[in-house]
Amino acid sequence: MNPSKPFNRLRTFNPICWVRAASSNLQDYRKFIAEDEDKFDLDVIRKQTRLGKPLGDRGFLEMLSKKLGYKLNFRSKGRPKKDVPLNKNPS
Repeated sequence: MNPSKPFNRLRTFNPICWVRAASSNLQDYRKFIAEDEDKFDLDVIRKQTRLGKPLGDRGFLEMLSKKLGYKLNFRSKGRPKKDVPLNKNPS
């Protein structure tokens, strides 16, 4: 049984597994909070918070996009550029 997953092999909720998973996550969280702050990590977290965007790897963002039905990819700032024909002077 994997203690990090609160479901058994039948994919039904198992409260004993959930308690184990929660307690191991709590220990990891305590270690994370006790560590010194990394300026780069803080800057990234602050930027994403300011933008109102979630922070995670590509797989996490794709999974979240599918669940929410909302695109979470980042686009360039400003208006999209119009397609400009190569030959502007009709001759």
